[in-house]
Amino acid sequence: MEDQFSVLIVDDSITVRTALKHTLERAGYLVVPEAENGKAGVENFIKFQPDITILDMVMPATSKME
Repeated sequence: MEDQFSVLIVDDSITVRTALKHTLERAGYLVVPEAENGKAGVENFIKFQPDITILDMVMPATSKME
């Protein structure tokens, strides 16, 4: 079996996250737990260390990382 690339999706829109997840999974990618804001995105990036990250550039909790 081939190795799958892991992908982290970071977007405040559940619709966008769901659509991207289904598209990527159908293409053979492994989608790690998604994130709904920048803070959760950074936490998930550190925890899961995905091969690829797709993120929305304008969303909540991105200006002040604590």
